[in-house]
Amino acid sequence: MRSAPQLPRQFQAQVEVLSHLTDPRQDYPPSVGRMKVHYDFDQQLARAEMLEGYGAGKTFVRRYDQVEIALTRLECAVGWSRTNRSAFSLQKQEFMVKHGEYRKCERAYLGDAMPQPEIPFTQEFVSVRGKVCEHWVHSNADVRVHVFSDVSTDGTAHRQGLTPILPTSIADVLLLCLVLYMEAVPIRLTEENVVDGQPTMLLTYDLLDVQLGPQNVSSFDIPDGYEHSDCLRSAGGFPYIHAFHYYLRF
Repeated sequence: MRSAPQLPRQFQAQVEVLSHLTDPRQDYPPSVGRMKVHYDFDQQLARAEMLEGYGAGKTFVRRYDQVEIALTRLECAVGWSRTNRSAFSLQKQEFMVKHGEYRKCERAYLGDAMPQPEIPFTQEFVSVRGKVCEHWVHSNADVRVHVFSDVSTDGTAHRQGLTPILPTSIADVLLLCLVLYMEAVPIRLTEENVVDGQPTMLLTYDLLDVQLGPQNVSSFDIPDGYEHSDCLRSAGGFPYIHAFHYYLRF
């Protein structure tokens, strides 16, 4: 039995998300989303620049590491006296920067730990219609998640003659087998819903132009030259960014 592909802990990539249940001919709701992701679990850092789809024109930065933040005079007066504590606080922070004409920056405190990047696979290696491919499945209730990998590559991710994501069924994905395998990293995931034995495709995630390795901490600075003090406080924070379904989120 071969080892299951593992999600990378340090990488940058472009993520494309396709909704199979929305009409691509309509502007809203969008059927395709694109984002540029910088991710470093070991350093507890994550960033997503939303390029297309929901949230387009926004950049989200998650600093699960502890960021040194200068406290205001009021905060110092209420409980952070210079006589017994520093005028700086170490906090986990998240930022949302909206670009363009109505630009703004918002910040919030991160109370949760950074989610582990992992997929609990349960299925072993299989061959697919004569192609050297792997098909891994994770099932939960009436939802099934498929990850496809082409193991004929030599450890370098490349896409020759890759067409847009247009499969209409899991059988189509099996036939195309377009996901490539790069150093045991899965780079396509398809989710389907199963009712009375009948599957319906829901979402497909693609990781494109994957570059593995530690990320430069400067990539996680607040964009557009904003400082922490420039960003308005958002009490509710911001929703998770799903870069590879539920399994890679921040």
